[in-house]
Amino acid sequence: MHVLKKSIAIITVPLLIYSCKPRGALTPEDAFMMLREAYSRNDSTAIENLLSRRSREKVETIITVISQMDDVRLRTLAMRFGVTVDRLRDMTVRDFLSLELMLGKKIGEDTLADLTRYEIIGKDVKGNRAVLRTENGMEIIFVKEGPYWKLDLEDY
Repeated sequence: MHVLKKSIAIITVPLLIYSCKPRGALTPEDAFMMLREAYSRNDSTAIENLLSRRSREKVETIITVISQMDDVRLRTLAMRFGVTVDRLRDMTVRDFLSLELMLGKKIGEDTLADLTRYEIIGKDVKGNRAVLRTENGMEIIFVKEGPYWKLDLEDY
């Protein structure tokens, strides 16, 4: 019986510690650093997890528009991006972000690079909205959803 109690304790304690670990950014600065790290790793999953609900909806709207293009326009877009038509037609938010990461680096117009390259020099928080200012003058907006801060692309 004593061995059983020890076994239960060995299993329970790590589970309690893991379940109490934050699963998102608890400050806007944490969210910025997580975004920077995800970008440097080309981790579209981590970037997707950092997006606000409104930002995901915006990306989903873009994906819907792309998927509803006629075949000629879709083939032209696929050729321009260097991907298959099926990839464009069946995109998820994560796929879209992966494509954005690849294209941004390929053509040199990389908004995420611009967002994450510089250090934070200022912060304004009003309720559930935070604006971080970077050294180059950019303002990055984060919104609080539950306990976590998320990147808000609504104004981009």
